[in-house]
Formats: sequence, C-alpha cells, structure tokens
Amino acid sequence: MEPWCRAASYALTLDWTMPKAFGGRFLTKAERDRLKVFERSGRVTNADAAWIEEVVALAHKAAETWRARGKAA
Repeated sequence: MEPWCRAASYALTLDWTMPKAFGGRFLTKAERDRLKVFERSGRVTNADAAWIEEVVALAHKAAETWRARGKAA
C-alpha cells in the first residue's frame, strides 16, 4: 500500500507527462492544486481518498490510450 501523498504525486506526474491528444492534461488547475496539497500533507479524508482513486483511474485510462497509439492501424 502506497501513501496517499504518493498516489497524488503519481496522478500529477501522469497528467503532466502524457500528451493532451492521448488524454493527458485531464486535470483542471483546481484539481492539480488540490492534489499538490495532498502530496505535501499526506492527510486525506475518506472522501478525498475516493476522489484521488477516481483521478488515478482516469490517469490509467489516459495512459492506456497513450500506450495503444498506433496499434489500432
């Protein structure tokens, strides 16, 4: 099990590194700011944890789209 601060950092990294055309940059500025707070503090409520899980799921979906580029042809 990873701490929530690492999950937040992971989501921010994926959002930043993936090209927008493949699902990157899917977070709003407010969502990025919220993740940065969790990244620094590590303190989250159950609702925060559920939201971070949703963000990581979106990041994984975008990562799969990015990895699959060019394979459909």
